[in-house]
Amino acid sequence: MTPGTTRFLPTRGLTLASLAAATALLTACASTPSADSGPVSYRLDLCAAPTPATAAGTVAAQAMQTVQILPVALDGALDQTGVAVQTSPVSLSIAQRHLWASPLPEQLSQRLAQGLQQRLDAQGRAVRVVASSALLPASGPAPWRLAVEVSHFEGLNAGDQAGSARVSGRWTLMDASGVRASRAFDTTQPLAQAGYPALVQALSCAWQQQAAAVAQTVAQAVTSRP
Repeated sequence: MTPGTTRFLPTRGLTLASLAAATALLTACASTPSADSGPVSYRLDLCAAPTPATAAGTVAAQAMQTVQILPVALDGALDQTGVAVQTSPVSLSIAQRHLWASPLPEQLSQRLAQGLQQRLDAQGRAVRVVASSALLPASGPAPWRLAVEVSHFEGLNAGDQAGSARVSGRWTLMDASGVRASRAFDTTQPLAQAGYPALVQALSCAWQQQAAAVAQTVAQAVTSRP
């Protein structure tokens, strides 16, 4: 990975012994061949799509409900144009040449909405997921709202050269009566190989794990709603 701006953080679980290997992760990424020495932009991926529901007419038989994804609250140290790698217990390197194609909070909201919609469709649930209040229906049941806070969304060392991606935070599902479910999450996804493309792919898949977890909770909640 190319050198980037270093920001200093409170200690967040890395040991001092991991510094050398985290540096190796950065070095290996910097040596990744590139046909263009200019900036490279990345979009989060949806990873593997779930299998669609097999029961025909399942969705049509249910009253359609709506889940609104509220703007993702991303830790300020991560809300940057460059991809982040934690290089020590107290420092975060922000890439200067490997950049997010659009603001990361927007990508997180959009990919969460898409992943959640895919999984609810695969379960045959009559739920529409939107990432903007402008898309809320004018009538029908009061929408569910999903608030997500993200405290970690970066590369880190996992004891090997390729490293890992870490995604952590908390999501909260609410309806008109208040909070219906709230869960903390902390996921580590190994990188298939060193390099920013592999890091972004691992971050994408870790994020979609949260979409799968939320889908299970939403499916139970919409079924139990009076």
